[in-house]
Amino acid sequence: MRAFDPRPGCKVTEPYLLAPVATGLPGRLFRVSRPGRGAHGSQERVGDEAIGAWVDSIVAAFGVPEVRAAGTIHYVCLLGRKRKGRAEVSGFYEARAPWETSSKPLFEDLLNQVADGRARFRVHHFPTVDGEPLPPRVAGEVHEVLLRLLGEGALVVVGCSAAERRSVEVIEKARWLGPSVG
Repeated sequence: MRAFDPRPGCKVTEPYLLAPVATGLPGRLFRVSRPGRGAHGSQERVGDEAIGAWVDSIVAAFGVPEVRAAGTIHYVCLLGRKRKGRAEVSGFYEARAPWETSSKPLFEDLLNQVADGRARFRVHHFPTVDGEPLPPRVAGEVHEVLLRLLGEGALVVVGCSAAERRSVEVIEKARWLGPSVG
């Protein structure tokens, strides 16, 4: 599955991939590519329009009433850096990850600014390296956070750049082999 289309007949380029994951837990989980991956590919900087389309697709996937009732969408973010060193947050957005030092706003703040009340995001950052396996400690921490959030009935997206490697690794390690993995 590639892009989720919230409006039949419309071509949506954001997100590049958005797919449900069956977990058997009370919460709902989707794996998702980073904002702008669908509209701009793997190398270009990303503006607010692409982030807005990403937000709209996620809200549509969960359902507007459910998003409003939950109050928060938790984004378990596996963005860290590319193998050659490019930061996956400040390298693509006018924002930064918590461990990056700059005057840019935090990635969570940028998402919420662009969402403009359509959704509220809480970003849980786990820095990783694109194209490399997750370190066991990080994989364990991600799994614990997902179990806690989903056990509480939260709406959760887990994502990396394309949602095809790191995100799948997390899902497979949890043995959640729902419709998104295969």
